[in-house]
Amino acid sequence: MMGVGESVPVSVSARNNGGRSWEISGAAPVRLLVRWYDANSGTRTQYRIEWLRANVPAGGAARLDVQLKAPSRSGRFRVSFTLVKLVNGQYQPPPATGDASGKSASSVDGAEELAETTFMVTVQ
Repeated sequence: MMGVGESVPVSVSARNNGGRSWEISGAAPVRLLVRWYDANSGTRTQYRIEWLRANVPAGGAARLDVQLKAPSRSGRFRVSFTLVKLVNGQYQPPPATGDASGKSASSVDGAEELAETTFMVTVQ
């Protein structure tokens, strides 16, 4: 549970089980997307992009310490932490509304999803 607009520190760890390194620059950099979705409607209420601190080789791991900030209204939310490889180094967020899962197609947002984890948060 979080308060409206409250910020809390969160550590996100990820292991690169693929055959290629996750690069922080270049044509297809890897970023962490933190997205909040309304649990009832599936509407994305906010998102932010976090940069990896260094390249992560195949078999390596990364840890990002981020500030998770609750939306400015109360309710139940699904928070998604998603590692994405950006096409041409750009991210275009999909429309705020979408399917109930909150997932967006790679062709819509210009990013290849590498891994995702989600959890539910109640904001009061």
